[in-house]
Amino acid sequence: MGPVSAAQQVPPGTSAHINSVAIETIRSLGSILRDGYQFPKRRLLKYDGNPLEYYSFIKGFNETIAKKVSYLASQLHNLIDMCVGEAHESIKFCCVIDPPAAALAKAFDVLTNKRGKKYAAVTAHLDSITKGPPVTPEKENLSKLANDMTSCQITSKAWGYDAELRASKTLASLFKGLPLFLQRKLNDRVDINTIGYSTTFKEMLEFVEDAVNRANWVLGQIISASDSHKSETSQ
Repeated sequence: MGPVSAAQQVPPGTSAHINSVAIETIRSLGSILRDGYQFPKRRLLKYDGNPLEYYSFIKGFNETIAKKVSYLASQLHNLIDMCVGEAHESIKFCCVIDPPAAALAKAFDVLTNKRGKKYAAVTAHLDSITKGPPVTPEKENLSKLANDMTSCQITSKAWGYDAELRASKTLASLFKGLPLFLQRKLNDRVDINTIGYSTTFKEMLEFVEDAVNRANWVLGQIISASDSHKSETSQ
């Protein structure tokens, strides 16, 4: 149960009660205005209920709103405004809950349990890198895979599901989806004399990132050579 306000300490309907409500309202408006002047100017994330975006959304809300806006009712309204679609519909009723601390807690509970379950988010990240057609060796596709794997790794570890990254099913599916040249490179590292040796998620990510860096280097060399050739022919 939250703290009892001054308005709740006097009988309702009396002039003292009305005055207490008015004073609390003015204080609340003052807090909202103060927080409004302190509101960050950066672009805020919108959340539509996509599990893949839940971790980034909550982290962004904590950094840009919770740490900068002291009034809980203002935090709640910002949270509701930052949600769109089904996520917005699922928590908009929280604005009628009192006190604000309970309303904010309820909103987070609804988002966490109904729209952004942690395990569902981790599963969605895993599916994004282990399901679908194999990745082709183009730099753009390798770069996207590296980014998706990094997001999956960060989210899984942050929420205590890093065991999913070590699961043989996850590693096997990820391996099968890699370009053939990366599969061969990983196989070359396997020591046949080591019983039970298997690659790790971290090693796979490092291989993909290395492939992206090499592709960037090769592309840079080609562009540099092309520019030099154009310069020489124009003289």
